[in-house]
Amino acid sequence: MTDTGDAVTAYWAAVEVRDWDTFGALLAEDVVYEVPQTRERVRGRAAFTAFTDAGVSQPGLTFFEFGPYGLISRITDYWPEPYEPPAGRAGLAERY
Repeated sequence: MTDTGDAVTAYWAAVEVRDWDTFGALLAEDVVYEVPQTRERVRGRAAFTAFTDAGVSQPGLTFFEFGPYGLISRITDYWPEPYEPPAGRAGLAERY
């Protein structure tokens, strides 16, 4: 995938229907995901895909960075309210 706009659209479409195979295919193997409010950082496609299905929806602001092959290499999510991370994802993220 070479068009970043198409990649972002496909990312959100996959999230919406919980299509984790398509979602994972959009990510670089070494993708980094960060949530500043919870100070969590997830490294790698497998960990991020497992981390993602919280079933919670809220408005936020997401920034994407792309690697040389058009895959998403870094994602930073900003949520409107601070919160404590759910205990079930502790093994998937590091705190910073």
